[in-house]
Formats: sequence, C-alpha cells, structure tokens
Amino acid sequence: MDILTGKFPPPPPPPCPPDKCCNTGFEVAKVSLPIEILPQTFVGDVDVDCFGEPCVTCECDPCGSSCRVVITQRIKIKIPYKIGVKAITGCSNIFCFPLGCEEADKAEDEKK
Repeated sequence: MDILTGKFPPPPPPPCPPDKCCNTGFEVAKVSLPIEILPQTFVGDVDVDCFGEPCVTCECDPCGSSCRVVITQRIKIKIPYKIGVKAITGCSNIFCFPLGCEEADKAEDEKK
C-alpha cells in the first residue's frame, strides 16, 4: 500500500509470450523535497519552592546613618518546558535524466 495515497499499486503486467515484442521501459529521475526545520519551544508556568533557612546579613555604615540588609534564600525552581521542531515542506520537484532515445534511435538506424 502506498503510504501517501493509501492505495495499492496496480498489478504487474502479464508475462510476455515468446513470439511477441515485449519490453519494459525505465526512466531515471531525481526527486527533491525541501524541508525547513524550525525550532519550537514552550515554557509553562514556573513554580518556586523555598528550602532551608534564609541567611540574613546586615552591614551598617560607620556613621550609623544607614544599614544594608541582604537576605539570601535557597530556592528550587520548577520550569516545565517542551522542545520540538516544526517541519515545513516546500514544493517538491523532479528532474528526469535524458537517456538519449534520439541518439540510440539514430545509432540503430545507422546500423541498418
């Protein structure tokens, strides 16, 4: 089954009887599909929990006119996130390689 169309391929042709002119045709091609990959990131609601006791330090200026207090607290930060990518396909293209039918026909004609 073809994964793109969801259809089954056609059945193969019946075998060629020995007295008939049967053959199989082929073509060589290069198919390209450009795909742009873009990053996607999502951040959920951040949650913070304190743990341990806070540390308080105090510094006073020599004149006694002000004090500086620094409070340090250990915290645990929970950051839910999701990282992924988004794929955007461009236009596919096909390039058929010429197999030189004209040259082959000309060479056959010259042999006759």
